Amino acid sequence: MNRLESHLRWLLLLIAITSLFASAEQGILTVHVKDVQGRPVQGLEIGTEGDGSSAITDRAGVARLRLAPHTRSGTSLSLQIVTPLAGKDLVIISPWDNRIRVPPFENGSDNFEAVVVADRGDRAILENGTALTAIVSKINRANSTSLPKDKTKTEQRRVLAEVSKVFGLTPDEVDEAIRAWGRRTADPSQQELATTYEKTYPILKFEYRLSFINVNRDFHSSSWIWVSYGTGLARSSYLASCAHDLCRHH
Repeated sequence: MNRLESHLRWLLLLIAITSLFASAEQGILTVHVKDVQGRPVQGLEIGTEGDGSSAITDRAGVARLRLAPHTRSGTSLSLQIVTPLAGKDLVIISPWDNRIRVPPFENGSDNFEAVVVADRGDRAILENGTALTAIVSKINRANSTSLPKDKTKTEQRRVLAEVSKVFGLTPDEVDEAIRAWGRRTADPSQQELATTYEKTYPILKFEYRLSFINVNRDFHSSSWIWVSYGTGLARSSYLASCAHDLCRHH
């Protein structure tokens, strides 16, 4: 065997090893799971819906998921929490619709998908921009696709209530947080989401009917008003002022 043949065989062997390594990476999706504070989440079993597999995140919050055969880069997939952490009720915050596009399979430092999770019902969700983006995106999408053109306020409130329940929050909490977030964010895309939400829900909270008895000894007549108002301390003070003003004028 001459030197040229020896070099050729080593070259072919190197190509074979490289191809084997590359093929081993084909069909593997790497996800990095963090909480809303940016901390890695260890021990969470996460996977893809439908065909595919699941894996448990390591100390760095990394899981490597084997995808279904013939899954290509750029394919859209839905993620799901398969087994939550002990004592935790986690919900996926980002991506907001649980869907990702499979990145290139090459071993690049950016070829992974970031996933953010939170404890269902955690009030920190209401202060987190990523979480609020997810919530308002779900609400806006539901209102634009699942409701008729002549959608009623009742149907809109149902959407708000259902999405709030997914995150373990009340509609009032979510409504107030979205409005406050929309006022303080400087991100144009987030401002657009908040504006779309407020166009759908122009009235703060729910309508309440109050009956005030005419104080001029005419107990058979009453005045009915519909009040729309915010939450918190403003609620009681606003109602008290309404009652005081109306009674004073009678």
